[in-house]
Amino acid sequence: MTAPTLSELAAQEARLQFDAFDHDTAWALGSAMVQAARDAQLPITIDIRRNGHQLFHAALAGTAPDNDAWIRRKTRVVDRFGHASLQVGERGAAGRDHVRGPDAARP
Repeated sequence: MTAPTLSELAAQEARLQFDAFDHDTAWALGSAMVQAARDAQLPITIDIRRNGHQLFHAALAGTAPDNDAWIRRKTRVVDRFGHASLQVGERGAAGRDHVRGPDAARP
């Protein structure tokens, strides 16, 4: 599978925004994801956060503590750079300036 381009990732990030997101939204989204994962028999961990607050977490059969550690790393990237971790990683792979956070001054 080919990774999306940086412009595709930026467009997705701009387009895939919630108009509103609260505890009930997190619960509904997380519950739907758990059901879909169970139906497909996927061993996944789901973690939904808003502004540093964990609103939903589920670790399905077949997962391990390493999955939680992986999510913590991904969360730190998003918190630091203000963009999806995939976009930050792809920017780095492309040699783009990806080490600046969302509040860093631009030259």
